[in-house]
Amino acid sequence: DDKDIIFQTDDGSGGVTTYLKLVGSTNGIVQSVDSYVLDNKRVFFGNGGDLSLKHDGSNTLIENITGHLYFYQKADDSDISFFCDDGSGGNAEYFRIDGGDEKIYAYKDVKFGDGISASFGNNDLLIQHNGTKSFINNYTGDLEISNLADDSDIKFICDDGSGGTATYMTIDGGAATI
Repeated sequence: DDKDIIFQTDDGSGGVTTYLKLVGSTNGIVQSVDSYVLDNKRVFFGNGGDLSLKHDGSNTLIENITGHLYFYQKADDSDISFFCDDGSGGNAEYFRIDGGDEKIYAYKDVKFGDGISASFGNNDLLIQHNGTKSFINNYTGDLEISNLADDSDIKFICDDGSGGTATYMTIDGGAATI
């Protein structure tokens, strides 16, 4: 009862080290070295293999086939950061869920495909481009457009009919005129 099974072997330098221990008192496994799973082999979790991890030699797949997939960061005021290739051989942070600020920060452009809306509130405000024109639709309360920079303007700029643009209306914050 409450005994362990210990797997030991040569450590590569003439000594012996414990590589794996099956701990009888806690029904746990203690692993002392890295594990390698060969390409195209999966590691399964759950009685029915509900969650699996696999690397096929080129890509990595995390697959959940039952219920929701949740990510928890339980360290106080800590973040979940998403990094990816930066297009020039390095890595860059693309977005972060910031547990201390309780905000989501995007550090790269967010691109919505044609016909996909950015929705705010309970679909109270939708911004969309459908491939031929753009929409800003407000469904609840007033729609306010504010420029809060001191002495700055709100400008309405559009095509001028000859390949350029022109300012058709300016709300002048410095002069308080239209």
